[in-house]
Amino acid sequence: MKQNNFLYLIVFLLIIGQKALPQSITDDKNTFDLDRIWELTQENHKKIKAIQLNEKAQQENIKNTKASQLPTINLQGSYSRLSDMPLYEYGFLNKPTTVRINSTNYSSMLATDVILYNGLSKNREIKIQEVALASIHSLLQLSLAEVKLESTKLFYTLIRHTHYKDLVEKEIKQDNKQLAEINSLYKNGTILKSDVLRSEVTLSNHQMLLTEIENNILIIQQQLNLLMGRDELAPLTPLYKDLKEEINLESSYESYLEKALQNAYELQIADNDIQRSELDLKQLQAKILPKVSLFADYSFNYPQSKAYPYADALYGMGQIGLKLNIPISNLYHTKHQKISQQSFISKQKVEREQKVDQLKNELRASYIKYTETLQRISVAEKNIKQTKETLRIIRNSYFNQQSLLTDLLDAETQLLQAQFDLTTAEINAKIEYYQIQKVIGNL
Repeated sequence: MKQNNFLYLIVFLLIIGQKALPQSITDDKNTFDLDRIWELTQENHKKIKAIQLNEKAQQENIKNTKASQLPTINLQGSYSRLSDMPLYEYGFLNKPTTVRINSTNYSSMLATDVILYNGLSKNREIKIQEVALASIHSLLQLSLAEVKLESTKLFYTLIRHTHYKDLVEKEIKQDNKQLAEINSLYKNGTILKSDVLRSEVTLSNHQMLLTEIENNILIIQQQLNLLMGRDELAPLTPLYKDLKEEINLESSYESYLEKALQNAYELQIADNDIQRSELDLKQLQAKILPKVSLFADYSFNYPQSKAYPYADALYGMGQIGLKLNIPISNLYHTKHQKISQQSFISKQKVEREQKVDQLKNELRASYIKYTETLQRISVAEKNIKQTKETLRIIRNSYFNQQSLLTDLLDAETQLLQAQFDLTTAEINAKIEYYQIQKVIGNL
């Protein structure tokens, strides 16, 4: 009998294990920490993919420009049949004399052309494309940082609403318990019907608040799923450490500003744009320089009709030489283009200074807000302690017929709001920290 009971126990545990295992796998599959969300977002974000394809295309453009520096080699050939040649010795209106000629004509030629000097324009063109590639790479890094910050905000917003949900569910549970006690007092004739109605309204409001929070969670989950390349309706659970664990700033504002001026992707892009425009200006200035090239070719032709006496035979001939081209008209054609390009460079430098100002404002604001959120956390923790004690006192006094229900409901609302404030401050501290990392080019 004991053996049968033991076997039943083993079978029961196996069945429970089989049911629990898929659920565990499902939970692991739908649970994401911030690093995993970053990884999937970078892999699947459409903007990132577009920039990566643009970067790859620019790399091929550079290779193509470098290949164009190699000598140009052409192989040409032709074959034709010639008609007999009529001679009108006595005028066009009289019968001509037909001269028989060799009707077969063919030729082939191998030619090459090598640019010896062109004002170094080809080297500058390669440099321009390399600067453009560096600009695309900086744009890619900036976009990655923006996507990471966007997903970070959604991640912590989801955590915030999850905390809100837990708080409201506890509050609803307390409301139900309290409503039962109030109903009991009403049945005993201790309190008025209005207290019961007010308690029911409070419960309904909290239930509606819970519905609103749950809807917000669904919306944020959809946004995160789409960023990560998942099904938009897939369940998603955030995995995170204790929110009370602070992320401290390692440096002062001045140190962060120095890092931002060195590493900010926006400034890297602006510097690349200025460098590219300066190279374009040099290209314009080089248009007045001479172009020198070496050419050579060798051909076979049939028949020999190049020199007298002609011959019904195959002949070969080659040549080699230098070509010089001086674009004199570019002296006045490029005059206004150069002035326009210089103005454009000055404009880009002013825009860079404006970006530096924006960077300073953004960094200062995030730094101050981070410090402010730490203070808010401290204030919220004190408020929770005070409101909990206040609620305890008022609840005891209400059920002892020594205070009004409105005082009790107000105290409960104040405690819930203080708990909301603490969660919001803790979340905002995390978001502001990552905002600072993005500004200094460290995200």
